[in-house]
Formats: sequence, structure tokens, C-alpha cells
Amino acid sequence: MMQSLAAEMALTGYGRTVSPDASATEAARILRDSDVSLLVVEDDGVEGVVTESDFVAMVAETTDPVSVSEIMSSPPVAVSPMTSLETVVDEMRTHGVERVLVVDETPQSADEYWGFASIRSVAEHTTEETVDLTQVTPSADADAPATSITSD
Repeated sequence: MMQSLAAEMALTGYGRTVSPDASATEAARILRDSDVSLLVVEDDGVEGVVTESDFVAMVAETTDPVSVSEIMSSPPVAVSPMTSLETVVDEMRTHGVERVLVVDETPQSADEYWGFASIRSVAEHTTEETVDLTQVTPSADADAPATSITSD
């Protein structure tokens, strides 16, 4: 029987945020100087996410200056704070990512970013009997956008 733990239990931290208008160079410095693996792109709510792989792709594709909005994955793979960890793992598996944003989309919160959950943080709150984590591996399109925020 699946334990009904929610995504908010597996938050790894808040991470850092960046404006979509920031330069990719500025964002890369923030990512390098912070102890985080992704940057959340926020303007009027969560707009996307920038990861190390986005920077690798950018360097491989252009030498021109670009803004964060040009390299971010949007919309991000995100779940609500009350989404079950089983569903969080399903989202990771479906989109080939190891991290999902936790965003409260209720009307009173206006897309409030809570933090992110990683495969490691989910594993700390589950057992092999409750959630199969073995099939969560990044795909070639690891930062493919999700269609919406998921909740149970």
C-alpha cells in the first residue's frame, strides 16, 4: 500500500531564482556560485527553469549573448505541494528529469514557488516497496517541458 506522503515532505531547498531578462552569463554565475543544481525563472510567477544542461546546450549552439528566457525550459515540470510522492516519481519518469518544482497554484497563492524535490529527496521519504525509483533516469530531452502542474 502506498504511503500518502506529499511532495512538500521531499523539498530539498528553495534554490535560487532569476529573472527571464537576466543574461545567461549572469545566470551561469549564480548557478556556479550557489549550492544549487537549477535556477527557477520567475517574473509574474514561475515561468521556467534553467539547469546546467541548458547552459551546455547554449554553449554548443551559439557564441552570441542570450537571455535566460532564450535557454530556459518552459513550462517547468512542476507539482503542487500536496501531490503524492508516487505521482512526483511518475512525473519525473514521464519527463525524464531528476528534479521537479513544487509550486502552489491555488488562487490565494498566485503560483508561489515552494522549492524543488529531487530523486534523492524523494528516496529519503520512500521505500522500494512504496515507490519504484529505478526507472527515473534523465532522457535525452531531460528538461522537456511539462504541460501543467500536477496534483492528486
